[in-house]
Amino acid sequence: MKMMHNRSTGIICLLAFISLLTAGPGNTAQIAQANAGFSMSTGDKSRSITFNIPEYTIQEEFHLGSQFHRIVIDGAGSMANIDEPDLPSFSTFYAVDPAKQYEVSIDILESEMHQNIHVFPKTTWKDEDSDPATPLSKKASVYNSAQPIPEKMATISNRMVLRDLHIVSVTVTPFRYNALTQELEIVTSAKIELTENSTANNSSGTRRKPSRAFENLYRSFVVNYQRSSMEFQKPSILYILVRINQELH
Repeated sequence: MKMMHNRSTGIICLLAFISLLTAGPGNTAQIAQANAGFSMSTGDKSRSITFNIPEYTIQEEFHLGSQFHRIVIDGAGSMANIDEPDLPSFSTFYAVDPAKQYEVSIDILESEMHQNIHVFPKTTWKDEDSDPATPLSKKASVYNSAQPIPEKMATISNRMVLRDLHIVSVTVTPFRYNALTQELEIVTSAKIELTENSTANNSSGTRRKPSRAFENLYRSFVVNYQRSSMEFQKPSILYILVRINQELH
């Protein structure tokens, strides 16, 4: 699962990179939604990201006479496993010091409680097209357990490098769900802390001057991005090489 998450994060980063480099001035509002819900503040030895959940709805659905609920939020993703309660997630990218290692924690500021919520299980594309008379597949060890999920409300990815900029993906699943009692806590506001916990064996080497072509990309999806130099490098031809099955395209 961890490997799939890191691979998915890399693909999202690449797609965002291509779309933002080709975006014109008229697309500014749409691009800005990449960090919807996240804002930045700083502390002495930690980095704080404030998260406020976007507008959401809880929709009722019936399957074979049983009532289920979907949490619907525009722009949200999902880190849930197949057949487990499908709780939306949100991600942002955070620029980090290449010489440091980080850990993440979350402090709930405000939340709302909902009772009698039977969260719809996450399904595959194949399941969506299946016979509606087929019973839903649910993971019994999760739906019959009083252990709240997700186990971790905030997670941090492995380090990625985008043209000398070292970044991590911070993902928040702002819920605490007890499937056995059908109690759902929705975290409407939270403070996410990224704390430096050790020194990494990583040398950043000589840094290049920033590229003007990358500015829209960085500002749009790296929540704490600040340009370190006021001078851009001279324009040059940009080639994007994508490795698929050990072949460059």
